[in-house]
Amino acid sequence: MELERRLGVWEKHGLWLIAVAVAAGLHVISMHNYLVFHTIVEVFAIVVACGIFMLAWNSRRVSQNDYLLFLGVAYLFVGGLDLVHTLAYEGVGIFERRGSNLATQLWIGARFVESLSLLLAPLLAPRHLRAGWVFACFIGVTVCLLVSTLYWPIFPVCFDGDGLTLFKKVSEYVISGMLVVSIVLLLRRRARFDRVVLRLIVASIVLTIASELSFTLYRDVYGITNELGHLLKLFSFYLIYRAVIQTGIRKPYAVLLRDLKKSNESLELKNRELQRFASIIRHDLGNPLFSVEALAKCIENYCSQARDTFVAGRLDRKRKDEVLAILKGDIPRSVESIQESIGLMKHLLEGLRQVAAVGHRPLHISCVDMNALLGRITEAMAPKAASGGVSLSVDDLPACQGDLVQLSEVFGNLLDNAVKYLDPERVGRIRVSGWCEADASVYCVEDNGLGIADEQQERVFEIFHRIDPNGRVDGEGLGLSIVRRLVERHNGRIWLESELGKGSKFFVALPNA
Repeated sequence: MELERRLGVWEKHGLWLIAVAVAAGLHVISMHNYLVFHTIVEVFAIVVACGIFMLAWNSRRVSQNDYLLFLGVAYLFVGGLDLVHTLAYEGVGIFERRGSNLATQLWIGARFVESLSLLLAPLLAPRHLRAGWVFACFIGVTVCLLVSTLYWPIFPVCFDGDGLTLFKKVSEYVISGMLVVSIVLLLRRRARFDRVVLRLIVASIVLTIASELSFTLYRDVYGITNELGHLLKLFSFYLIYRAVIQTGIRKPYAVLLRDLKKSNESLELKNRELQRFASIIRHDLGNPLFSVEALAKCIENYCSQARDTFVAGRLDRKRKDEVLAILKGDIPRSVESIQESIGLMKHLLEGLRQVAAVGHRPLHISCVDMNALLGRITEAMAPKAASGGVSLSVDDLPACQGDLVQLSEVFGNLLDNAVKYLDPERVGRIRVSGWCEADASVYCVEDNGLGIADEQQERVFEIFHRIDPNGRVDGEGLGLSIVRRLVERHNGRIWLESELGKGSKFFVALPNA
């Protein structure tokens, strides 16, 4: 454990020292031979690009990660264009008569492919991509770029005798804009990504944007801003290497098998729900069934006694009174008890149906303004709160991702419970607060009510469990069970803290907006 801790500290802080050392070493190399510096940077990026492709392509049948597949194919062709760009760089001598313009054109072409791929990947990933079609599209785009730069000089000029052309500068800004949009799309779909992987990809894109902007400033392909842009590209590709290749090998469930892991977790959750339902059916439905069975036997005995009396013909006064007592008293009472048991079973089955139906409701996920949502709920509850002298306050709340209607049901239920379980011996106070954490918006519904005993806190979310079993508070024991299922469907969590006689706090964590 101590060794692992030290390795973690080294990996966290040592990387910065290595980055500084690498940057300094490459700067020294660029001062002596810029072509060597340029080739080192580009070859590193090409190797990383090919590595991403090999990992994504060879794991495509098991990973079910279409974002990774699309990005892997894209980076294969980005790496190919960067290779031609490296060979075309002024001074290498392969395309000597084309000067600096060809390498700059190929650079712009590769960056357009990269930025457009990062922009489209979050949008296309949920569509179950066909690898063949993705390959065909990138082949077509790459061939068009190569033909338009190497054979038919129809690609706009990017570098001339005066330095960078307007087209080249505008292209860099357009590419930077697409990269900014790609970050926004990634963050809006953050639930699909491992938190560490998402941070690394976003950081890589940010460095790519900085690299593109630095490439709008140079006048000489061997200039300092050109060098800075290539260094930023180097570190950008290092981060994408860590996000995809390193994490994919060390923690495959974070990259390659994330969807499979989520499916397993979902199946485990459903299995626990089935076990809870089976327990409820065995216990809560079993009791009424046993009662019906026992009462049916009683009725059978009563009818047998009456039949035997009639068959024997012994209808004296005493026997007649006994038969009438059975027909007018015992049998009707048993039938009434049977009807009550049937009513209880119907109630239990309806409760099970309501809870089960939660899993079939469609989710319409959007950014939810929680201040507006709680405002509507508290406004609707104001008359009820005012009649009981209840103080109801809502702090400024962060937004979250969720289904507006279902989240209204969640917080409406929590607030309704808070009002119902207030202590009649003191003035009721209910407060809703919220804050942002690293990967979630957390909300707290706090009251100074009756509180919940420690032994009850683990069971409050179970279906049909009543905090007040004596029935002094109206309810069926369904509300918190439904609330929990709704929150879990949002990939959220719900838990409570409570002290008997002092009040309760219910916490709900939901994905950040």
